[in-house]
Parts: sequence; C-alpha cells; structure tokens
Amino acid sequence: MMSLLLLAATVQMPAPPIAKPRPATTWSCLFNRADASEFKINGTFAEAPVGTSPNDPLPTTIKGDSTTPFVGAKSYKAFESSNDNRVYMVHIRDKDDSSYTVLFSLTPKGKLSIATITRYIPEPATGSGKLHAYATGYCNATFHPIGYKGPGQ
Repeated sequence: MMSLLLLAATVQMPAPPIAKPRPATTWSCLFNRADASEFKINGTFAEAPVGTSPNDPLPTTIKGDSTTPFVGAKSYKAFESSNDNRVYMVHIRDKDDSSYTVLFSLTPKGKLSIATITRYIPEPATGSGKLHAYATGYCNATFHPIGYKGPGQ
C-alpha cells in the first residue's frame, strides 16, 4: 500500500487549461552560433485564449534575415506568462529530419531576455541521436495587454 502511495505521488499530471488569456508578446532576437556567425529572427506570439493548455500549439510567423529553418509559419507553446517573465517554445523539424527547439525566456522592455536553440540530430544506425547547443540569443520583448491585435493577428 505504501509503495502505491509513493507511485501516486510521483505521477505528473498535464498542466491544466489556463483560466485567463495569456497576453501577446512581440519579440526580436539576435542569435550567435558556435561558429561565431549571427542571425536575427522576430515575431509576435499571439494572445493565448482562455482554455488553452500549455501543451497546445498556437500559430505564429517568424521573420528574419536568416535562411535557416526558423523563418516562416511555425507553431509555439506558451508555458508561462507573468508581468516579469514569459516563456515560449518553438519546435521545428528540418528537411534532413533533424529538429530544433527554441526556448524563449522573455522579460519586459529594458530587461535582459534570452533564447536558446538546441538541435537534435537523429542517428538511424543506433536508434538514438545527438543533442547539440546550436545558438544563444539576446532578445528584446514588448509585453502587450490583453486584447492586443497587432501585426499578424
């Protein structure tokens, strides 16, 4: 019986749907790759409506000066939203079957915001793959109020 209680205590439940909308955020990031090259991307994460789960993908369009797989129509997940911090994730699959995860930790204008990109490269021969740190970026973000209907919305 005790082991059943311990097992129940370790089971993680999915995050519940949000009770109030998550406001939109406009952002712009300058990324530096390990080879010292740079690229810029920017966009707006639209308002997440009431009832959205943090695991629900929401549409966005990313623009930039890059020919990387990061530019174009994508989807994102809104994990956290407060007055001081907003956390978003964009997962991108490339044509070579590798994938990228962009994790944004954004703060209001005037404060340091960062984003990191990791790349997963599958290795079919072994059935596993390798995870690489791909790029780190410094970002500027504007936190919008509920109801913002800016570009791309």
